Amino acid sequence: MKRRFLLMLYAALLVLLGGLCMAAEENIQAYPVPEGTPRQAVWFRVYAGSKEAGVYSDYNMEFDEVNFAYFNFRAGTQVTVKIEVLFDFRSVNVLPARRGEAMRVEGQTVYLDCAEPGADYSFVFDNDYQYITLHLFTSPIDEDEDKYENDFNTLYFGPGYHDLSAGQLNLRSGQTLYVAPGAVLNGPVVAERVHDVSIRGSGVIMMDKPNAVNPQYGNIVITLNNAKNVYIGGVIAHAHRAQNWTTHVYYSQNVTIENYRVVSTRYASVDALDISNSSNVEITGCFLRSCDDCITIKGLSSASSPSLAPPNEHIHVRNCRLWNDCNNAMVIGEESMAAYYDDISFKDIDVLYSYDDRDNHGRLEERAVMSIVTLHGTYIRNITWEDVRVNDCQRLVCFTFLDSFWFGSIRGDQSFPGGIENVLLKNIDCVSANDGAPANQILMRGWSKDKQIKDVRFENFRVNGQRLTGLMNPLFRINEFISNISFA
Repeated sequence: MKRRFLLMLYAALLVLLGGLCMAAEENIQAYPVPEGTPRQAVWFRVYAGSKEAGVYSDYNMEFDEVNFAYFNFRAGTQVTVKIEVLFDFRSVNVLPARRGEAMRVEGQTVYLDCAEPGADYSFVFDNDYQYITLHLFTSPIDEDEDKYENDFNTLYFGPGYHDLSAGQLNLRSGQTLYVAPGAVLNGPVVAERVHDVSIRGSGVIMMDKPNAVNPQYGNIVITLNNAKNVYIGGVIAHAHRAQNWTTHVYYSQNVTIENYRVVSTRYASVDALDISNSSNVEITGCFLRSCDDCITIKGLSSASSPSLAPPNEHIHVRNCRLWNDCNNAMVIGEESMAAYYDDISFKDIDVLYSYDDRDNHGRLEERAVMSIVTLHGTYIRNITWEDVRVNDCQRLVCFTFLDSFWFGSIRGDQSFPGGIENVLLKNIDCVSANDGAPANQILMRGWSKDKQIKDVRFENFRVNGQRLTGLMNPLFRINEFISNISFA
């Protein structure tokens, strides 16, 4: 009787455990890469629990592969991720390092425990940021997906490959584009002169070649042009072998972008997110990797002078991870044909990697982690960088005026009045161990006595544990047209 009881108890426990495992698996969404999706070599197999997550791939600037994968799960579910690495490696780091998730390595397999959806993880092997890398994205399961699938005002793309690369998807006012998990939409998305639109889901929107219909937008993956009240959330954008920007917010207002992921790694001109002559833009919880600027705030008006162009104002970036293989992680200006720039902030930012340029390393000054580059005379004021953690970089700060860049191919005009003023850099922690001329450099160069950089405050700004206390630090490169630079 005792033996029978134990056997019955054991059987009951197996059923219970099986039920718990099934319940846990129902809390995880993972899909294969749809057949037909353009890819390069894949170097990983990724499993979320027992479900395999498809791996996407493109080349980086050194023609090694950047792989990325994603899965969704419900809050409160503990997910063990297993990553089978299909090449030999000596070490692996997961970034941002501060996350503290438990990672362990067993032979050629990496394990990671994920507790809360919405996080992203970057795996760097042998401490080589230009070698094969894996980016892993997580999102909460969207409990409202069925609602969007059956909504008359929603363009719903379910799991599978949807090739629109010969055309263009134009959103109407009041419309939602929903790219479901497991879906790949290949083709440009445009929201022009519309209001109250959204782009949602957790699938992939990509472009893999120039588009005959879309050249007016520079073959950009997602374009907002004169749009108002726009939401972009959850989706992954990918300029695959297409040498163009990924996202452009142009002449638009009241834009919210959250939990948005960009992987665009071809060299070069594949900016992750460009904001031009726009206002009231909120960017939160995003991962942006590009082989050019990650986030750039431009003035691209055709007005005869900056004063006649719409400004860039009330633009706030929070809780984001950035990786730029060349150019800038965060830059205000470059093309700066805007009436002014005002009330712009970057807070709680992890810069995983920031490099200046593959072919012109150390030769181009207008490239850094945090940049203000004024190409046309205009006023840039009330700018904040706060709680920024820099893991690996070349130049750290660049505030400057120019009348041309990219070897004179892009021309500016400093005959218009302007200046850079009231800039706060607070709680900046750079641990980059690079050396050489541009490494961790802080460059500040005003234009003239009438066009200066002034009222800049460095507060708890640390480079490799050393707090900046004055301009005599050898990291600074300055000229005489700066004033009221303070430290705390």
